Amino acid sequence: MTEIEELLAKLKELDPETWSRVDKVLGLVVYQRSPLGHYIIQGVIQEAIAARGWGFYVSTECDNWWDAESISDMEITFAASILLPDDEMYDFWDGLQLEWCRADAPAEALLRAYILALEAEKHGQ
Repeated sequence: MTEIEELLAKLKELDPETWSRVDKVLGLVVYQRSPLGHYIIQGVIQEAIAARGWGFYVSTECDNWWDAESISDMEITFAASILLPDDEMYDFWDGLQLEWCRADAPAEALLRAYILALEAEKHGQ
């Protein structure tokens, strides 16, 4: 199982309604690991976040900017974080930094942050 498949399986457990929307569109249109599949996943997750009254950030990150001699040498990843209604930013440890959930694709980073926010909500954190 790929990482995106594992994240979607967690989404199915934590938010079956949102998972159903992702699954329905992906099943009709595209493969989930394709670029179009990622756009669909990200769009559905963004809608789910907005429906909960949460906010989100997605950005690019570069871990080797000080060593890169040119832009093509930069190692770019994507980061996402969820902003909850009380203006308290929930930052989740992903093993690399304490600020944002990171991944190689924006859809994966946002999905990871959304899952962690759902888990925090479930456990009353």
